[in-house]
Amino acid sequence: MFDVVNSKQSANAEKKTNTYFFADVETTIHTNVGEKAELPCLVYGIDLSSTVISWWKAGDFQEISLGLEARQHRFFLPRRFYEDWTLVIENTENKDTGFYACQINSDKLLEKIFYLNVTGKVPDTTADAEFLKDEELPKPTVRGDQNEARSSARLA
Repeated sequence: MFDVVNSKQSANAEKKTNTYFFADVETTIHTNVGEKAELPCLVYGIDLSSTVISWWKAGDFQEISLGLEARQHRFFLPRRFYEDWTLVIENTENKDTGFYACQINSDKLLEKIFYLNVTGKVPDTTADAEFLKDEELPKPTVRGDQNEARSSARLA
């Protein structure tokens, strides 16, 4: 009996220690203001019954997601396949620039760190045509003789 319990414990410990991040992904992401950014976090060997995946923005200590639930409307996890915990940020802003951590919370904490660089100015959404100039408009000119215009109107 002891050997069976020990084997189960060993199998569970081995299962947990085999959790890892896919290493061959870009960890520095560049995008422009207003565009979409994807931070690719691929996690293998997880047991979701005892593991929680979360995203954090470093510096702010701001939790972005816990499991599949994102805290802000511009942030979401599309989960295209089981191992995919990619963070997608829609309509990026300059304030989104910074370090992000994809965390595996199980018997130990594992993190993969990403750097997002958002560049550019906020696009001007107001067209020039919407502005009115404060200038005096020229007075309309009347061509021809006004009396002549009245006479022609009566004749018609």
